[in-house]
Amino acid sequence: MLYHPFCIFADFESLPEKVSGPLPSETTSFTVNLERHKAVGYSIIATNADDTLILHEFFVEENAITNFFETLKYLSDRLIKEMHCVMSLIPDPNDCYDPLVCYTCKKNSTLRNTRSRSCSLEYRSSE
Repeated sequence: MLYHPFCIFADFESLPEKVSGPLPSETTSFTVNLERHKAVGYSIIATNADDTLILHEFFVEENAITNFFETLKYLSDRLIKEMHCVMSLIPDPNDCYDPLVCYTCKKNSTLRNTRSRSCSLEYRSSE
């Protein structure tokens, strides 16, 4: 089980706009906003754990932020449906752990050792 089976990459593009305001005072400290960045486009890419592309969207218009949130809502609904799919589990007898069977050669072993004696010796000699 993965903590995050999906990854979403997003990037906004913005254009600076001039900001008009009062002239600064020469006698006091001040900060002046000269430009404000306005989002005009975005790109969003969503992949799953296998790096398979789920969604790729590129959008350039005035209402980029509104459309971005609508796309995220659609994507989150889609991913939640996908994560709620219950997969059936196919039992495999080889997956079960038996403390009396060597996990290397599948022969009987002792309670103290999880490998048979010959496997333990071969493992030590290979190191």
